[in-house]
Amino acid sequence: SRALNNDIGFQINDTNVELTGSPSIANNRIGVQVEGDGNTLRDNNHINDNTSDGVLVTATGDNNDIRNNDSDGNAGNGFHVLGKNNSLLDNNSDKNGKNGALADSAEGAAGNTFRGHTSETNTLQGIKACGQVDNGQNVGTGNLVNPQVDFVCPAPIVPPVIPGPPAPISGFAVPDDSANKVFSYTTAGALTGSFSTAAANANLSDSAVAGGKVYVLDSSDKQIYRYSSTGTLEATSKVMKQSDGTNLSGPAALAIDGNEVWVSDSSKMKIYRYSLASLFAGAGNLNAAQQITIVSGNNKSADLALDATYVYSVDESNKQVYRYQRNGAGTATVSKLMKDTAGAGLGNPSGLVLSGTDAYVSDFGKDKIFKYSLAGLFAGTGNLNATSSFGTAAGNTDPRGL
Repeated sequence: SRALNNDIGFQINDTNVELTGSPSIANNRIGVQVEGDGNTLRDNNHINDNTSDGVLVTATGDNNDIRNNDSDGNAGNGFHVLGKNNSLLDNNSDKNGKNGALADSAEGAAGNTFRGHTSETNTLQGIKACGQVDNGQNVGTGNLVNPQVDFVCPAPIVPPVIPGPPAPISGFAVPDDSANKVFSYTTAGALTGSFSTAAANANLSDSAVAGGKVYVLDSSDKQIYRYSSTGTLEATSKVMKQSDGTNLSGPAALAIDGNEVWVSDSSKMKIYRYSLASLFAGAGNLNAAQQITIVSGNNKSADLALDATYVYSVDESNKQVYRYQRNGAGTATVSKLMKDTAGAGLGNPSGLVLSGTDAYVSDFGKDKIFKYSLAGLFAGTGNLNATSSFGTAAGNTDPRGL
């Protein structure tokens, strides 16, 4: 019998059904849909012009015998097999809008065998049978995508993603160790607020802003204090340890990226990585998940900053930034010597944060925050003047980080 102008021309959801010699299965959404097991689809030579697949064997369609059928000119695939252990023998599929035949292990198809299948001039591949069984004499010609017949289907080559610069920020938090306060500024230098830290958080060495929260590192108790944006203390972290469980000495630098917390300790000449979630999951201690050895010359790591590839460490003594790979590989790269906008030396650079293609550095010796081109800092050797600067607010005379 014919099947014309239906949603599904023939729907076979039973077992041991035979569909043979239909004169026309056309202009349906799907020509033939096989959902059961052990059925036979044979000698149906006019499965054509359906708006999706000509023949669809669903994920429940196993061990079916599909032979000597022509499925041509359908908008989807000529044959689309999602089930297992089906036999496709001497079928033909030409001029379909997708593949002549598709049976892909990525879609759950397995153990399906193809023999004597011919596919020509389809929009995609002739036969794409990833992980299925090639029993020979399968031919594809004139299809628009190579390989014409493919039973291996290697993963596509994906070009590497080149990380861009960090997202621009609108402002930053500046801890003041003498005042036991955190001051907030826009990147243009406008003071937007301040708050006092908790009594236990008395040795402010650095801060970081992440997820709308302000995190303040305490160098004495080796913990991080989490505040709301308005200064309400919300939680105190576990005590941070080295990867072997031994004590830190005086952690001075802090940076946060997603669930990664990075801290440096110049006395140990190490940069440590922790899980943010684990640090704030109850009390106790937490060992570092990773540690990177600080190179000679970067003996006073005062603050850290991150992009997708690197950890940047600003050195208070030599007024340079050291760039380490986040995975710990390779050696550090050293920046140019930072100068103020007039070319004079800095005092005590103690804070570092990245914003887009810029780097901001706080200096408690000059009570200023300087802006540099990040690319310019690492373009060779010599000196680099700040492109702009602004003074910190009255009361913020000991800016220790950014």
